[in-house]
Amino acid sequence: MTNFFKNKLYKVLTPATPIFNSESNGDIIELWCSEPHKKGAEFTSWKWQPKIKNDKSEFEHPIVFPAHPDWRIQWRKGNIIKKTARLNISIRSR
Repeated sequence: MTNFFKNKLYKVLTPATPIFNSESNGDIIELWCSEPHKKGAEFTSWKWQPKIKNDKSEFEHPIVFPAHPDWRIQWRKGNIIKKTARLNISIRSR
């Protein structure tokens, strides 16, 4: 699947958070290319490990990635889920 994304159809004009393929106890953003009730939804499609600004309310760099509004996104730290939602709902934590 990663070979598909080597040829991008867009150019990011600002530094962006790269895709992350490991596990970490830090903050992780996970994206599934399916809804929670569909088969295979237990496997994360993509992950990012964003750097968070000092005030803990926003990322240092954005995540730039094409996605469908019905896909599921989750923000977790280690095994603790901070927020989970469909993409058409903001996951900003305040």
